[in-house]
Amino acid sequence: MSDDDREKRLKEYEERKKKEEDTSNQALDLMGKASKLAEVKDYDEALKLYNESVRLLKQINWTDQIQTVQKAISQLEVEKVHYFQSMEKQKAREERQRMLDAEQASKLEEQARIKKESEKQRVLQFEEKKKREEQISTQAYDLMKKASELVKGSEFDKALELYIKILSLFEEIRWQHEIQTTQSTIARLKREKAEYFKMVEEKRAREEHERRLKAEQDSKISEDARKFREKEERERAEKLATLEDEKQFKQRITDMSEEADKMVREYEVEIKKGNFEIQPPYEKALGIYRNLHQMLLDRGWNDQASITSNQITHLKNKSEQDRKLREVEVDKIRKHQEYLDSLKFTKKEKDMSEYERKKKEEEDFHNHIADIMNETDNMARDYEIEFRNRGVEVPCPYQEIIKIYRDLKGMLKERGWEGQVDIMNKQLSFYKDKLEHDKKLRDVEAQKIHKQKEYDEHMRI
Repeated sequence: MSDDDREKRLKEYEERKKKEEDTSNQALDLMGKASKLAEVKDYDEALKLYNESVRLLKQINWTDQIQTVQKAISQLEVEKVHYFQSMEKQKAREERQRMLDAEQASKLEEQARIKKESEKQRVLQFEEKKKREEQISTQAYDLMKKASELVKGSEFDKALELYIKILSLFEEIRWQHEIQTTQSTIARLKREKAEYFKMVEEKRAREEHERRLKAEQDSKISEDARKFREKEERERAEKLATLEDEKQFKQRITDMSEEADKMVREYEVEIKKGNFEIQPPYEKALGIYRNLHQMLLDRGWNDQASITSNQITHLKNKSEQDRKLREVEVDKIRKHQEYLDSLKFTKKEKDMSEYERKKKEEEDFHNHIADIMNETDNMARDYEIEFRNRGVEVPCPYQEIIKIYRDLKGMLKERGWEGQVDIMNKQLSFYKDKLEHDKKLRDVEAQKIHKQKEYDEHMRI
């Protein structure tokens, strides 16, 4: 054999080996892909690739490997049959479950629809009431702004007319706190009106006195008269400065208290609307009243300082009540979400009536407690107003209020509402202090009456 023949045969052999290697690699690659497709249950495509690999292996006569692949094909066809049989069974089970779920969902949907209709009716009634309150309160606040401007211009009569209208509006919607505040404002304006006209009269008298002094000066100028006039002018200037300073101080006190009350009032309006996203203003309002308290003490106005001290205690109680209210609201939202979740996911729950009954019972109980607390606060405020007007002849209600709060505390303990029990303890402490203060005040008034009687008897003698 020549060298050319050997070279030609070698070349053919190498080409045949390369073709065999390429074909085997292609077949093995198809087998690997088919195995992965079988893992993800794509049986048809896997079988197609396995058959293609058999075709390639036959081209290169890999008999052993062909048998292995054909065995894998047989096993895969059996697995395919078993898989589709199990899928059919699974589909049948899922269809039965879907029908059961649909029936359960329909029942729950009907219950939810009935509840929604009932709640919608209550919400409409509530919104109508709140809309009316908002309209009337907006009208009152607009009048309040106008009245404040009139007060700044010393137009007390017009301002008092507006405040009487404001009082009527607040009485129409029964906002007790605003009624009390407006009544206090009317009383304060009447005092300021009297002080203002007194100051005007004093000014007129001073001007008349100055006119007379000038007339005397024209007729007779003396050193003694000049010194006397200078002294009188200094005293008058000092008195005017003192009066002006007190007026400005009173206005500042009024503006600060109105600012704090307005923040709390507007916040409580929003809370009544159900807006719990707004931040509570009580800390800021307490800061304002603490500053007021210190300012009044620095001036020596102890009676007014005592009033602001009571307001500080009142705001602290409101802040605590607000915190508990927010906790209750969060708990209500959580329970409501749990209820919604149960509608979506709980299939074993067949009767929600017991849950709804308990939820309604808790809401009614909470509203009952809130109504009683509002009633006791109204009793206390009405008494304080009457006491200012009529004195010790007005019977004190604090002992009765303390008994009511003790009963409420017992009811809350039975329910296990420990957070609300803490509020009752603070309210009890608050009204016990008020009762003690009332007793001391009545003793002082009794001493005054006794001394007046002694004085009257002495004058008759």
